[in-house]
Amino acid sequence: MSDNRYRNPFWNECALMETDRGHMTRCNVFWLVGEEGERAQWYGDKGTLTMANHGLHTDISRERIGQARPLKYPNYLEDPMLPPAMRHESGHGGSHTFLSAEFINALVEEREPAVDLYAALAMTVPGIVGHQSAMNNGERLKVPHFAAGPT
Repeated sequence: MSDNRYRNPFWNECALMETDRGHMTRCNVFWLVGEEGERAQWYGDKGTLTMANHGLHTDISRERIGQARPLKYPNYLEDPMLPPAMRHESGHGGSHTFLSAEFINALVEEREPAVDLYAALAMTVPGIVGHQSAMNNGERLKVPHFAAGPT
């Protein structure tokens, strides 16, 4: 890519990160690949959880690796948290309507939202720093930690 408003030269990026506890995680952003859509994958020594374009699947037994089975979950669009006008498909696996409803409910109920400023930073900043690393030829960078101060 050469000419875009973000001045991002990459179609695809991959960040390999180490947590403060020595664990590894990888985050991929692939805008130009053969498979369409979003997916998430979590791998652990006691099981896996993968989100493919057609729903969630899990395998929770080491002995059954490779025998993924569909994960049953409720129809979240029927959740009473959402007003009827917001019960529709939305981006990022349907999360947009829930994030919006939770933010509005927090304002109305005069409370902090479930995803507050610090949770939002924890989910966003690693990707921003990963992109900064890519722009600097893969330089290893520290991700700042933001925590709530005294209130």
